[in-house]
Amino acid sequence: MERLETVDPPVRDPAEPDRPGRDGRYRTVFRTQDLVLLQRIDGAHELEDPERVLMAGEILDPHTILEVINVIASSRWAGILHIHSGDAHRILGFGRGVLRYARSDHPEDRLDKVLVRAGVLKPSQLEGVMRGIRPDQRLGELLVEEEMLERRQLFACLRDQMQQILLSSVLVEVGCYAFLVSSRDDMPPDATAHIPLQQLLLDAAERVDRLSYYQRLVPSLDLRPEVEAGVVMSHLDSRSRLVLGYCDGERSVGEIASESWLGRFETVSTVYDLVREKRVRLRSPRRTPDRAAREILEPFNETLQDIYRTVARFGDVDRVQQELQAWVLEDSEREVLAQSLNGDGLLSPEPLAASLRTAGTRHHQEALADALHELTTFALFSASLPLPRAEERELARRVQQRLRPEDPEVG
Repeated sequence: MERLETVDPPVRDPAEPDRPGRDGRYRTVFRTQDLVLLQRIDGAHELEDPERVLMAGEILDPHTILEVINVIASSRWAGILHIHSGDAHRILGFGRGVLRYARSDHPEDRLDKVLVRAGVLKPSQLEGVMRGIRPDQRLGELLVEEEMLERRQLFACLRDQMQQILLSSVLVEVGCYAFLVSSRDDMPPDATAHIPLQQLLLDAAERVDRLSYYQRLVPSLDLRPEVEAGVVMSHLDSRSRLVLGYCDGERSVGEIASESWLGRFETVSTVYDLVREKRVRLRSPRRTPDRAAREILEPFNETLQDIYRTVARFGDVDRVQQELQAWVLEDSEREVLAQSLNGDGLLSPEPLAASLRTAGTRHHQEALADALHELTTFALFSASLPLPRAEERELARRVQQRLRPEDPEVG
């Protein structure tokens, strides 16, 4: 059964002007849990030189983007690679075998962070400069005007920033990517370079392997390093002393990466050394009720969305949502679920967080988890009535796979 839908325009570089010709009718070609591939079918092509998608897919692990860039480099393709993770959108522009430019909206990739990590300037120097920057002024221009950098130094720093964005891109573990090519000549960005990819890819591969090694002792950015008793600061390098000063058992590895300006890779490698030398220990994160509620509900809301999408193809979504609402109201022990279930048939975290604050015992958490599993079981039962047998089985398989038991702790 062909499914047609009207969608928003595809993701583009926000620095480029908007152009017509992206709305229309599309056919769903392929669908996974996290990605939908659409193909335009209305035949309207208003752009003279439209961009075309040469490659696109999901990011499964840190090797995904590395392999994609390897293909681009070895094939000597020219185009733009968009990399979307949960917290960032990175854009890499390639010539034939070279990196031409790079952009990112992740704070770790900003020029000021790159300057500090490279030892060019100190955080205090940059903070003072940035207080006086005008809205229409670029940081690099201001640093040259203030004679804190020479123009040739700025060029070298911008080049280094582009390389750092690529190196950050290959560490993305979850997300999606798309490589776009065009027959027209792209408008170049303000800052371009000509960086051969061969050595850069070797550096990227080494970084991926080293991070994988470090994660044996530092498996998560949510862990909180705490200084061991009796640790002395002597004989430590400046980076280790810097990170050790943040290891108070409250800040996470990710927060230390941001506050120290070192970035994810340098912070994880430093914490790894400190743990291996028994200077710090890693504590599990204490989750607030608000955070715990969001994390507990996330897989259940994803499951409900999957159920509603499937029902929409064969039946009445409103019927399923109304039956679910009636089910939670018929038993007083489901009061929290009744308060959480919103008009879209999904679960809001606020009532669950309030329940955890007032009775956040392990027994109470287990009871909530059981109730949520029971709710999705009923939703699946209600949804299965109009579904073909094959679709019902596939939906049940996805639900079972997503809702594997977890053991949340709230501190």
